[in-house]
Amino acid sequence: MRDKLRILADWLKNAESGIDSYHDGHLEATFKRAKQETKQEIGDYLDEILNMNDKTTQSEINILESNSQIKENNLPF
Repeated sequence: MRDKLRILADWLKNAESGIDSYHDGHLEATFKRAKQETKQEIGDYLDEILNMNDKTTQSEINILESNSQIKENNLPF
């Protein structure tokens, strides 16, 4: 599974925008660039997660669980 996620991260980071300078208007090209940047950013995040050591991973899980508990208890902070 980890290898498949690494492949996905690589695909996302190397995604092409598909901008056609002859047919795409300025707005369409802007949207395509934004989509490409988003894919690359998600790929970077996925790579970062896959490269985390066990201690950092557990720390992040603890933070998520803590935030989830706060939401469940409807605490004001």
